[in-house]
Amino acid sequence: MREYDSVSEILSTIKESVSKGKYFISLNKNRGDNIAFRNKYELSSKDQKQIILNLTEEDYEKSVSNYKEGYENEKLHIFGPILNLKNEEGKSKKVQVYIKFNIIKDNDNLVVVVSFHEARRPMILASCKNK
Repeated sequence: MREYDSVSEILSTIKESVSKGKYFISLNKNRGDNIAFRNKYELSSKDQKQIILNLTEEDYEKSVSNYKEGYENEKLHIFGPILNLKNEEGKSKKVQVYIKFNIIKDNDNLVVVVSFHEARRPMILASCKNK
């Protein structure tokens, strides 16, 4: 498992991989929230990619060990940007988005976006922790 020295390094790795197209957003049957969120706010893959590329260090909440059996050695990196999104009625709404990443090392990096949906709880971001 690769440990990162800083949020800046985590974010740089994520953005570099996403820019190269070495990422995917989980949309399988266990990730219904990701699909529902994408549909509710009519987000295209391009929109979601742009949201990821616009993340800042201030959007970072924390990194945690994966709790799934067999994957405990993986670190998951959680971000919570607050965005103005339009719902299916075209009404703009301020939404905190919960985005959880798993960076998988191979010859290059592959970024798996495990979660990409509306936050279920208020998130304490780096921007708030530094105040």
